[in-house]
Amino acid sequence: MPNNKALMILGMHRSGTSMLASWLHHCGLNLGERLLGSGVGNLRGHFEDWDFIELHEQMLKQVRIRSGGLRNIKKASLLDNGATENKIREILQVKSARGIDWGWKDPRTCLFLPTYKRCISGTKVIAIFRPPMEVVDSLIRREEGKLDKRLSKRYKENSLIRRSYYQFRKLVFSKYLRRFKAKYFLECWIAYNVLIISFLSGMDKEEFLLVSTKKIMENEDSISRTINSWGFSLEKKPMSTVVDKAIMKNSPMKIETLDMERAEIIEAELEELASY
Repeated sequence: MPNNKALMILGMHRSGTSMLASWLHHCGLNLGERLLGSGVGNLRGHFEDWDFIELHEQMLKQVRIRSGGLRNIKKASLLDNGATENKIREILQVKSARGIDWGWKDPRTCLFLPTYKRCISGTKVIAIFRPPMEVVDSLIRREEGKLDKRLSKRYKENSLIRRSYYQFRKLVFSKYLRRFKAKYFLECWIAYNVLIISFLSGMDKEEFLLVSTKKIMENEDSISRTINSWGFSLEKKPMSTVVDKAIMKNSPMKIETLDMERAEIIEAELEELASY
């Protein structure tokens, strides 16, 4: 890869990666020419490069993992193959050939980390993590928001019977998510963060930053200085000017059926490896 700097932004879905990428983008880091726009649960935008999104989706489809990267992820080991490596090397070379300092963010990058590890010599990494139940709760709320958007177009503004049916379906779906999908979302949180821990543990501590959503804003000055010490030329801008603090504030509902022991162990490992 050419000498210009590249920054990999890592994190599980709903873990603050968009918040972090938004801030870095406004500080001057080029995250791509075609960025994914806003959506349910991410009204300010995702700050994800469509080139990486399309590449990851294509490779996930080949091993029958849903494009969102939250289903069938036990098959993720199948992604580490020669064809995948060739495609990753190609996109990294294309991006680096532009002669600018740049970065990328897509939570699904985590599923390809064993392959990326062989392709990113000299690339720096900033990773972010969020408490497991906050992520599970946020994923559930996003799914509820998607359903609400679909149903409201059909039922919300029509007859009383249709509005009642709309409310009934929302209630049933919410209970389904919290009873059955919560466990799966927790397993995804574990899988993604295990991959992050394994990846970062093989790096020199001077080559990466790992920060929790709880501590990122109080350490933004240090984070900015470290990134610039890596050779980037970011303009320091207060995170508060581009990030809504309320986004990361929530009181996740306690779900009694979840076994948190494994997640708590992984969270402790993240805290131990964290830069702050």
